[in-house]
Amino acid sequence: MSKTSVFISYDGADIHSKNQLLIWNKDHEINFDFYAGPLKIDVTSHDASSIKSLIRPQIAMSNCLLCIVGLATSKNAWIGWQIDVAAENEKKLVGVKLDKDYSTPVSLRDVGATWARSFDFEAIKAAINEH
Repeated sequence: MSKTSVFISYDGADIHSKNQLLIWNKDHEINFDFYAGPLKIDVTSHDASSIKSLIRPQIAMSNCLLCIVGLATSKNAWIGWQIDVAAENEKKLVGVKLDKDYSTPVSLRDVGATWARSFDFEAIKAAINEH
């Protein structure tokens, strides 16, 4: 059986959480992918098209999009765009909040997303693998 491929969507302020997820995955149980470049350009600008052309195929090749929800995630337009692209491509959407009080991104609401019960590897794997 092939491993699940997961695109990680996260705000730059939460890079430590993305990195922790990769450390927990030391046995490579899941194929994680993410966009590592800066996202300083407005997502709606013409200049964003080159970045979008790099991210879109990464999402398209994944089975699932995992959104790490931190303090500023709901205000990050790039994360909203990534979630929208995943939904358009009929990818499974999974969310995990770093704190239960953090706001859910609008694009992740009412779309049948699966939620990890907490930010730990077993809970995240369970949410990714839930059918």
